[in-house]
Amino acid sequence: MQVELREEDLLPEEQQEQLHVEEHPKPSPLVREPPETTKNADNEEESDAVADEEIVRLQKQKDRERFASLDEEEQERYEYYRMGDLDKNKVKKLVATANPALSMMQPDNPFIIAVKGLGKLYAGQLVEMAINIRNERGEQGAIRPVHLKEAYRRQQKAGKTPKYRKSFLTR
Repeated sequence: MQVELREEDLLPEEQQEQLHVEEHPKPSPLVREPPETTKNADNEEESDAVADEEIVRLQKQKDRERFASLDEEEQERYEYYRMGDLDKNKVKKLVATANPALSMMQPDNPFIIAVKGLGKLYAGQLVEMAINIRNERGEQGAIRPVHLKEAYRRQQKAGKTPKYRKSFLTR
């Protein structure tokens, strides 16, 4: 069956031209266009970097204000705390002892740095507990090894220390 088009069925030339003017129809709202990769990504990275720098600047300003509010003795203690560090190679050796598969890590590996930070926090908690023990006993002055050993014993009893065959503090 063939269909014949009559001249009346055809659109006038003006309407036919209008149909061809719009070469690219508008995309459906359900269809996503690919993002502009270079310009938008660069602008986002720059704005993220600026925002990060602003956060760091504000954090440093807060830290300076807190430090200024400390008395002289507290400032000195805080400076010693900031200077305190665990040797990277010794931490690496400790990690390798705990898990030999990790022995090939470089000392500047983020995992080693994280372990150093956790070690520093643990040491701070141990010292804090030792100070509390010294105060419980009504003693004055600096904490002594007996206070640290008691703090470690209490943490062991509470299950907050790793299980080792030999304790490093009871030698």
